[in-house]
Amino acid sequence: MKAEESILKKYNVFTETHEAEHLHFKNQVQKFKEKYINTKDKVLAKEISEYLYTWVTNHIMKTDMEELDHLKEEFKRLGKGE
Repeated sequence: MKAEESILKKYNVFTETHEAEHLHFKNQVQKFKEKYINTKDKVLAKEISEYLYTWVTNHIMKTDMEELDHLKEEFKRLGKGE
């Protein structure tokens, strides 16, 4: 995520919404980690799997792809190749 954020910030296409989604993801991963450490809950794997599936389908396939389009537009504006 750091590399993605750095590139998007460099070209001024990293939105506050995108940043908030990343922060929420990082916080959720930390919660999963703490829950596992504290409970050793084996059922947690299903919850994590469902969360990651939702993350991929909603964030990566939507938000990231939209910002990729904005990044491509910025590259064209700057005369850079894709």
